Amino acid sequence: MVASPEDAVNAPERLQNAEASALRQRTPLILAASLAIWGFISLPSSWWPGIVLLGFAGLIYPIRFLPGGRRLKDWSVVKTGLIAACWIGGGVVLPALLGSTESPTVSNGMPMEIGTSAGVILWTALYRLAYIVPNLLFVDWLDAKGDREFGTEGLGARMGPSGIRQASMASILLAAVCGWMMMEQGIPLALIMIDVVGLLGLGATVWTGLSNSTVRAVHVDLWAGFPIVTWLVVEIGLL
Repeated sequence: MVASPEDAVNAPERLQNAEASALRQRTPLILAASLAIWGFISLPSSWWPGIVLLGFAGLIYPIRFLPGGRRLKDWSVVKTGLIAACWIGGGVVLPALLGSTESPTVSNGMPMEIGTSAGVILWTALYRLAYIVPNLLFVDWLDAKGDREFGTEGLGARMGPSGIRQASMASILLAAVCGWMMMEQGIPLALIMIDVVGLLGLGATVWTGLSNSTVRAVHVDLWAGFPIVTWLVVEIGLL
């Protein structure tokens, strides 16, 4: 675990965990590592370079390896862009480029396989970008106090509640356009409508959370993970 100085303000429990007993520190790490290894070996070897690249980006993100002891997360645009890129890269691009024609993979709930048209990949990537933007901006806003103190304000912190609400509405409108184009490219409308439930829930949570101090990052993160429902619908064969 890498502790960041802004965590002392934004998430003191992280520092408490870092200073806790060895068992308390290691248990979540062992669980996370076990799940990562299981996921890694369960995928074809052709996926491994892409997975390693995405994992490496996540590992170096909080580490001070740049001149002057800087981190990638110290630049707000890089911070938000890197998270969005990993979301799209791992959830859309890799499945589309490396999925098997015999056993199609599912990109965050949307069917993807080798031979998937560039149009489907493009519109699904844009849809997923629109889906995750409200989450990223809201979490930035939640961390504004500590980030501002250490000069690492994210885009959401700079935009403020009004800007985040406008960006969230724009994201929902963009997602609607992308969803329509995905349908035109052959993805079932019912599947898109199921997935949109998560986006609307995320948008509503962000909207209310900006004026309700009881809403935390975990609430928007749960909505961000809603595509697993879409994935289950595909895997079970309901659509």
